[in-house]
Amino acid sequence: MTLTTPLMTLPPRTLAEKGGTWRIDDTVISGATRWIIRRLDPRTGAVELEVANTTNAGMWWRTTVDMLGEKRA
Repeated sequence: MTLTTPLMTLPPRTLAEKGGTWRIDDTVISGATRWIIRRLDPRTGAVELEVANTTNAGMWWRTTVDMLGEKRA
């Protein structure tokens, strides 16, 4: 089964399969777009990210931790 968000399609993963623990101010890359985690609820897994490298200042993406790509060093 594949899960879809408005910005990308990823196969479902458990939190144990992730490469590390996400934290506020970590960067997530989606294609050529950089997103910065601004809010993170460890209890529910809810995440809010703000775009960092486009002219669309103020764009936000709301999703859950399990939909983020693998955390890289």
